[in-house]
Amino acid sequence: LKEFEEAAEDFMGEIEFFAVVTSKWARKVGLKRIGEVQMLRPFEEDPLFAPSSVDTEEEFEDWVEKHKEPVMQKLTLENYFNVWKDPEDDERMILAFVDEETREGRAMKKLLDKIADENSEHAGTLEIVLIDPDEFPLMVDVWEDMFGIDIEEGPQIGLVDISEFSSRVLRFKLTSLKCEKGFEV
Repeated sequence: LKEFEEAAEDFMGEIEFFAVVTSKWARKVGLKRIGEVQMLRPFEEDPLFAPSSVDTEEEFEDWVEKHKEPVMQKLTLENYFNVWKDPEDDERMILAFVDEETREGRAMKKLLDKIADENSEHAGTLEIVLIDPDEFPLMVDVWEDMFGIDIEEGPQIGLVDISEFSSRVLRFKLTSLKCEKGFEV
């Protein structure tokens, strides 16, 4: 447990850690044995289990570093700058502007949840960023100009070439959606 505590200190602020010290609570969260570590990433149903061979603080930190990137995350004030990090060569980013208070927004969110869960093995190379425009009202005009879209029309989704982000030139390949009887892509 000491190695876990020390490793958790290194990731403080990036990843939420919880330690369960009673068997009753361990069973409730699905832990089967003492010393088992689960990682729950946002919008994924199944947890990742640290291999039993991870014994030292360094091995545990390496495992967390390798698996910490979620496939999908919601843009918040807390993670705003982490989302726009320097991309890897093989990394792809999908931006989805979704107002979850609308029927179309809820349908899009449900579809994105399913895509994220089914593609969890691509964490680190595929990133879906869910943006609720209501949470960033001052950015709506900027995003509309930057990507050439109308966010108020309804859910917008597109592939962003983040390798060009540093040059302030972003391509947003927009797929039109109709949420009448399902999605048309």
